[in-house]
Amino acid sequence: MTDHDQLAVQAYQYITDVARPFVARGGRLWTKTPGFEGIAPATTLRDMLAPLDADVPVTLTTEAAALAGVRIDVEHVLPVKRIAIEMIDPLQGDPRCGSNRVLIGRAESPADVLRIYLALAVKCYVTNDEHKRLNRAHRSSKWDAWNGDWRERYKRAGVVVMPVGERNAIKDILTWQQ
Repeated sequence: MTDHDQLAVQAYQYITDVARPFVARGGRLWTKTPGFEGIAPATTLRDMLAPLDADVPVTLTTEAAALAGVRIDVEHVLPVKRIAIEMIDPLQGDPRCGSNRVLIGRAESPADVLRIYLALAVKCYVTNDEHKRLNRAHRSSKWDAWNGDWRERYKRAGVVVMPVGERNAIKDILTWQQ
């Protein structure tokens, strides 16, 4: 069993033993729940999944980030907390941004944990200023994406992306993003 397989087993056990019972008792995944202080299943699962991130290449960039001499951040285009929510219960996304929709479906096995993470974990080079704008585009932007759609999150922040290595090849970025 690989390290990732072991991590997936532990994450799935956490989902079934802690996170889903938390939701069943009325807990919210997208914000603090009164009466459940100190329990944050989506955040805990996000932290558990962190070792998987090393295997996810950065595939997108902004034009500003492609320029030399600018401080660059690596941004998860769909916040990892939203990926964790998808695994636990996709309908528990942040209702303030219409994110309670199913992107792939909840994890029903350790293999699903890996499949969902690797399918939804997309990374982008952004400038530090763009990163701040992405996190401020909406009060939920830091941990969720508008209607579960990362493109809307980027549009609201005024951040345009393109595939890494194609800085001058794309003429209509907005068409590519749709």
